[in-house]
Order: sequence, then structure tokens, then C-alpha cells
Amino acid sequence: MPVTKILPNGATMSIGHRPGPHERTKRGSTQGWTPRASRGNRDFLWSVLSDDLTGQGYAITLTIRDCPESASDWAAIRKAWTMRMQRAGMIRLHWLTEWQRRQVPHLHGAIWFDDSDPEAVRRRHGLIVSAWIEAAWEYGAGLRGQDCRVITGAPGWFEYLAKHATRSVKNYQRSALSIPEGWKKTGRMWGHWGEWPQRETIEVRLNDAGFFRLRRLWIGYQIARARDKGDFYRVAFLRRYLQAQEPVSRSRGLGEWVSQDVQLGMIAAVATRDDVQVDS
Repeated sequence: MPVTKILPNGATMSIGHRPGPHERTKRGSTQGWTPRASRGNRDFLWSVLSDDLTGQGYAITLTIRDCPESASDWAAIRKAWTMRMQRAGMIRLHWLTEWQRRQVPHLHGAIWFDDSDPEAVRRRHGLIVSAWIEAAWEYGAGLRGQDCRVITGAPGWFEYLAKHATRSVKNYQRSALSIPEGWKKTGRMWGHWGEWPQRETIEVRLNDAGFFRLRRLWIGYQIARARDKGDFYRVAFLRRYLQAQEPVSRSRGLGEWVSQDVQLGMIAAVATRDDVQVDS
């Protein structure tokens, strides 16, 4: 039966699949960004209650000049920097690894401290960057190429979401072709630390008629948003989304970044139809 999973900042729709009789193979060494890792990162970011994020947040991009010989060396840099941030009073962190076209890793993240006055915020910028340079000096980390910006409440968090929750494994920064040469395994691609206010997933089950109506409604909403932003490439993509031939079109799911209030309003509108069955 089609299932809609609703989170505070996004939702997914799928026909749903029953587990088959085969046994799943054991997970091996992590080899870069996989669809599963990308979905896990997206779902975590979508689950965060932005209004309950305390303290002052900073969106960061931390880079190095020279590529470490192995993923374990890269993990050691990240760990050393994280420990410095913990000693400095960090209260929460989300991080992810991506690659440049020249096959060198860099770290994206959102980090929070219990800052309150403008002078503390100004000093925090220098602390975050200098701690990274100390941890990664062996690999040519310098002031140039580091970026640290204040997250201004919910709008700043949503901007961070738009950048890092919607990227798939097809993005060049997550492509297997960008993995540094010599890295037999990459280790974890993302993670988080500290207390994050989250809301559990709400599952709503619809019959086929409800699934198809809700999917068309969602796509229309996203087309309108993309048109307002002038993103006509996305408008064209969304219009083509359901033009695939059967049976692909009938079974196509959807994952979109949209507020929970909008999601629930759309489901309520679809539920008023006589041919739609809803079970939550």
C-alpha cells in the first residue's frame, strides 16, 4: 500500500515493497556516497526541529590543499578538529565529507555554540578556522579556502538544508569518480554529535487514488516554487517527472523538501475525495 512519510522539513512517497525471501548480504567497507547514505543524511536533516535549535549556529566549509593518503588519515583530521571544538564548548555538530574535482576531500558542517553577544560570535569565526588549520596543517590547510558563516535562525538552517539535504550520489562532489586515488575505503560520509531536537516520522497510508492525487499536488507545488525562484531547469525536470511510460510512472515515488504544515494540508485536501482512503 502506498506510504507517505512526513518529517518537519520534508517528506517521501513510495508505493511500498514487501521484503522478499532472500537474505541480505552483510555490509562491507564503506565506498563513498551510496543511495542509502544519502537518504540517511537527508532524513536526519529533515527531522530537525529548526525552531528548537538553541545557541548560535555556523555553517562551515573546511578545506585542505593536499590529499591524505588514506581515509583513516582524513578521519584523524576530522576527529582532532572535533575534539578541539568540544573543548571550546560546542553543543552540536552535523558534518559531511565531499570531494573537489581534483579528488581532494573537504568538510561541510553546521556547528553550534552557546554564544550570545556579537563579540563572542566574531571570535568564534577565528576559533573554528584556526582549530582546523592546526588539525590539518600537514596537508596544506590555510586561511584561504576556509568558510564560516553565521546561521541566522530558521532561514539560515533552511538554506543549509537546501544545499546539503537535496544532493544525491549523482552530484559531482559525491560521485565515486571523485574519490581520491588510493582510498580503498572511505569510512563514514556524514555524522552528527550532540543533542538535536527531532520529531519522529509520521506515516500516512493511502490507496492508489490518493497516492496519485497527492503526488500530482506535490509536484504542482514544487513547480510553483521553482518558477518563483526562476529555476526553470527544475520546472522542466518536474514536468517531465511523470511522463515516463507505464508501469514506471505509476510506481514512481517522490522525496521533497517541504514544511510539515504544507504536507498535512495537502493530505487533508486529498482525503476529502470520495475515492481516496487514508490510514494514519
